[in-house]
Amino acid sequence: MDFALDETQQDVQDLAAEVLRRESGDGDGTGFDESAWKALEDAGLLSLPVPEQLGGAGLGVLETALVLTEVGRAAADVP
Repeated sequence: MDFALDETQQDVQDLAAEVLRRESGDGDGTGFDESAWKALEDAGLLSLPVPEQLGGAGLGVLETALVLTEVGRAAADVP
């Protein structure tokens, strides 16, 4: 059984890591880093599991988990 990420999953993980590396840490100390949250939104990473007909990417739980893993790695202050 192959547990390697497919190309789309790897791209999602890489994009999330890059966005958070670039944007996190700019929070104002209130526990919410608005620039990181906006950057995730602008990159389309907040709508991954939303169906395509509703404007999302139509991806699944694993792709969302990859983004959340990168949020944890960056210790980003996002909701």
